[in-house]
Amino acid sequence: KVKMARLPAAKTAHSARRKLAPTRRKRNIFCSTLCLGQWMWHQLSQLRSDASDCQVEFNVKENPQNYVATQFDWKIPVNGEIVLSIGHQHIGGSNISLLVGPSKNNLTNVCTSEAKYGTSMTAGNEKGYVVGMGTCSLAKDSDHPFSVPVKVQKGDTLRVLSYYNVDPADQRSLPIPGGNHGGVMTLFYVVASQEGGTAGTNPGGFDKKWWILIGAAGFVLLCGLYMCCCRARAKKQA
Repeated sequence: KVKMARLPAAKTAHSARRKLAPTRRKRNIFCSTLCLGQWMWHQLSQLRSDASDCQVEFNVKENPQNYVATQFDWKIPVNGEIVLSIGHQHIGGSNISLLVGPSKNNLTNVCTSEAKYGTSMTAGNEKGYVVGMGTCSLAKDSDHPFSVPVKVQKGDTLRVLSYYNVDPADQRSLPIPGGNHGGVMTLFYVVASQEGGTAGTNPGGFDKKWWILIGAAGFVLLCGLYMCCCRARAKKQA
């Protein structure tokens, strides 16, 4: 009798908790789907280009000019907009530039990212090391970095031009000596949006209908998993 008296109360309490759980889960599924939809329609892609024709790292040596200039031209695969860019260099780097235009002979410098060297022994400002690179928001008003993007067309040329200082007298990297430098990089990170709101790193991009289908399939999958979990829990509690 004691067991019979306690069982209904336990089931009632569990049922109350189980009735509250779907409400929270439905809210989470809705929020996840909403965020996915925002990402689909306002997607930005981070593209990486370089001045060395995809050499991960290479060496620069002393020469009479006291600098090494490296450049490489890329073809832009789609129509779109460049909204943000930042360079990446190692010790010895001076600056790296991003130039865009309809042809190799008609380019405009849209960003020059300067290497910043540390001046102390504190973390994040280590003396002699490159601790930061200049960022280009490509906008007139720095408070609204995406207000004036650079429009590009399929087939346009994107040139990355890098300068490294190989002067033995260069003191920016002290106590690391100037002159020859090994393992240098000449990367340029670009944040771009493909025309039509379907930015992607693949040249063809995705049509909106495919994003809708992918989003719908994802939503159905989430609903199916949710129902399976609920049924499994109900069987376990029965």
